[in-house]
Amino acid sequence: MTLIGFIMVLLVVCVFAAVGMKLVPIYSEYMSVKSAMNSVAKEGVGNKDIGDIQVMLQRRFDIDYVTSINAKQLRFAPGAGTKKLNMNYEVRTPFVYNVDFVVKFDYSVEL
Repeated sequence: MTLIGFIMVLLVVCVFAAVGMKLVPIYSEYMSVKSAMNSVAKEGVGNKDIGDIQVMLQRRFDIDYVTSINAKQLRFAPGAGTKKLNMNYEVRTPFVYNVDFVVKFDYSVEL
């Protein structure tokens, strides 16, 4: 492999590493959101109103350092005879100059 070939391979690896460094924290935060929603659903909150559930969820978000979303974006989704909690949000993070990554998440859990 020549020096120019090595530099090209290194450049491609660096671009993928930069993309990974921007996207991995976003997906890690999404996993924290899913975990918080699942733990709230396991507590049996089916008879509570949305304000109480939002407070419970926001406490978990504060503990897990979830910053791209807050619990006020929580909605009840219609389910087949049961209530569902739904979080639908997107995260925009800058990459280079005027290029941004936009990642959209939609997760529901039955109560």
